[in-house]
Amino acid sequence: MLNIYICEDVEIQRNKLRKIIENIIVMEELDMEIISVTENPHEILDNAKRTEEVGVYFLDIDLKTDMDGLELANIIRKYDPRGFIVFVTTHSELSYMTFQYRLEAMDFILKDDGDEMIRHRIYLHLK
Repeated sequence: MLNIYICEDVEIQRNKLRKIIENIIVMEELDMEIISVTENPHEILDNAKRTEEVGVYFLDIDLKTDMDGLELANIIRKYDPRGFIVFVTTHSELSYMTFQYRLEAMDFILKDDGDEMIRHRIYLHLK
């Protein structure tokens, strides 16, 4: 089973991601479970530390907390080195930072791409 984590500071975006992922899991009968949907990066880390299951992490970059999504992903790598990281953000100018941090992110999805494109890109990462 794959554990799914969503860290997004904007409630509307957070709920939208959750709904898209829930629908894909149900429609495709995937062996996945959403473990955490939050604006708090520390909650994501606490959950990732407590399990040995591989996770799929959908992270915003600008979390407006003491930790941004890049720092969060960097720490996640310590606890879940085989986890799948997908950034969902409006900050396309920061995509190069994923290489500098050596995060091995699977994707960098732009929120401005439209709902259908976002849904399609998320679907590709869950299949």
